[in-house]
Amino acid sequence: MAPRVARQEGEWSGTRGTNGGSDLRSEEWTKNPQYELMLPAPAVVDLVLWQRGAQRYSPIGFDIFESANPSQRVGPAAKRVLMSSLVAARQVTLDDAGTEQLLEAGRYVVVPCMHTADTEAAFMLDLHAQCKEANLPMFNSL
Repeated sequence: MAPRVARQEGEWSGTRGTNGGSDLRSEEWTKNPQYELMLPAPAVVDLVLWQRGAQRYSPIGFDIFESANPSQRVGPAAKRVLMSSLVAARQVTLDDAGTEQLLEAGRYVVVPCMHTADTEAAFMLDLHAQCKEANLPMFNSL
């Protein structure tokens, strides 16, 4: 696995309005936290989504979308380029086997989600990346 270059911490919370579930057809989905990923050059990447502090793990996963609009959240109509499985586990990666993916230079939005919109939990989202250029990817909350 490529080295970890960034970590974002967040939560799915009804109080904060950040738990939207995993159904892209639902209006609730847009409530999920979103993170902007800027790649200055093609990079081999993997993302690892971790549940924190849970005694029982709920199904979690994430989607990665292309986006041309800087610092703007995406909707379900955006072009999805990658997605993880939705699994009830402490962590999930792009592929159950932990396979890294090559993403072209550009702007992406990562949307971590829980299976249903009525579930709450804290999470960490780790970005592992290997770029040929010296500039590391940028990973920011939207």
